[in-house]
Amino acid sequence: MEENADDVNLENARFIQNLGYLEGDLPSPIDLDISNMTKINLAPLQWFYHDIAARKVKITNTGQTAVLGGRWLAEDPYINGGPLNGNYVFSQMHFHWGETEMYGSEHRADGANTPMELHVVHFKTQYSTLEEALRQVDGVIIIVYFLKLQGSPNIFLKEIISALPSIKIANTSFRLVPMVLTNIFKPFTKDYFIYWGSTITTQWTRRIMWLVCREPVGIAKEQIDEFRNLYDEATKPILGNSRPLQNRGNRHIFHVCPSGSLHATLLPISREQVALSSQANPFL
Repeated sequence: MEENADDVNLENARFIQNLGYLEGDLPSPIDLDISNMTKINLAPLQWFYHDIAARKVKITNTGQTAVLGGRWLAEDPYINGGPLNGNYVFSQMHFHWGETEMYGSEHRADGANTPMELHVVHFKTQYSTLEEALRQVDGVIIIVYFLKLQGSPNIFLKEIISALPSIKIANTSFRLVPMVLTNIFKPFTKDYFIYWGSTITTQWTRRIMWLVCREPVGIAKEQIDEFRNLYDEATKPILGNSRPLQNRGNRHIFHVCPSGSLHATLLPISREQVALSSQANPFL
């Protein structure tokens, strides 16, 4: 008797979750190669309230990166489904960049970096704080968006970029106008990548499930330059803040419900995104 699709999806999700205990301490970031991944079916990812404008939005220079967080009038944005065994609430998003446009992203795709990378951090709602969740195997997921160069500025990043001079000094913050997260990044339900990998501090190894979007976000060179003007705690420009590439090893990397072209790991910036970026006002 054949299993139905829902049962298969659930078994696959449990398999991925259990890998956190076996592969979660392997270091990140890694190179992603679509030709060397395991195809797997999962239930669609479900995104809730990411399309609702935050009541308050704050951007902070931590001395290492620019971090954006928000507060919502009602329920905070959260995600479930796919490989997840619960609800994961939005915590913050932050950026990685390099000294030049040749290097900047932490992950690589087909051996190549992109100029920047966006990390959208969510943690499991059964834990009280991000700090508590980081101590758990199933506590935190990071959703990765590659940023690629485009000719015109990304209007959806305009308010963020405009605020960077106000947080030039480390450990300063600036209040932004209310904004919608889905104007900055596009939610996806299928055709993405999953792997387990750690981030390491002096205190402990933090196991993270990484979900990687195939469709890049566009950004102009002059917008990237503004991030390099931020200062670290020694009052020196943060010219780059990406961690070194790590070996894949024998870990599993999954391609979930493939639906796009398989010729390259990343898809092009969508025409729709370019058109919206150049025309729309994300704050209406």
